[in-house]
Amino acid sequence: HLKILILGNPSDSRWLETAIQKGTVKDRANAGSLLVQANPLANLSALDNLIILTKFSNKCSVDVLETVNELFIKSLLPSHRKLFSLQQRGNDWKILKNKTTMDAAEKCTLYAYWYFENELKDRFNSYLLNLQAALQNGKEINKVKAIISTSNLLKNCPEREAFLLTILVNKFGDPDKKIASKATYHLR
Repeated sequence: HLKILILGNPSDSRWLETAIQKGTVKDRANAGSLLVQANPLANLSALDNLIILTKFSNKCSVDVLETVNELFIKSLLPSHRKLFSLQQRGNDWKILKNKTTMDAAEKCTLYAYWYFENELKDRFNSYLLNLQAALQNGKEINKVKAIISTSNLLKNCPEREAFLLTILVNKFGDPDKKIASKATYHLR
């Protein structure tokens, strides 16, 4: 049983609970997005559910792509740098270990943020694979939405920009001329 509490308004909490359990796909996506925005560290499972909803095999994935894309662009991904994995933080660990001016609670908080960033990087990669699958195998509407989502990510976030550019450029050769011209337009 899922208990959700948004501080200040119990009716919002009830709506979120109902939307996640019984709502339409769009309602579930919006409720999950609100949860992730409210507390990303505590709601990684809500982000997982949103990414699952964007899978090409899900018939309603088109309805969710825009919501998840906005969540990554506006709330989760830094616009000025790429995400770091835990493996990339090797030197940071050494510096922090020897730092005597930070107390244990501050170090634990920093470790939690590093862990979250690592997990976010993995989840973003999963989302991008869903976009790629929609671009390769989807119907026209799936491909159009995926092209728009991919180009918005490319414009607004440096994370995985080479991969995003590659999957957009690959659409130049799409057998459907509408899709090829849409990819060209969004790359300009």
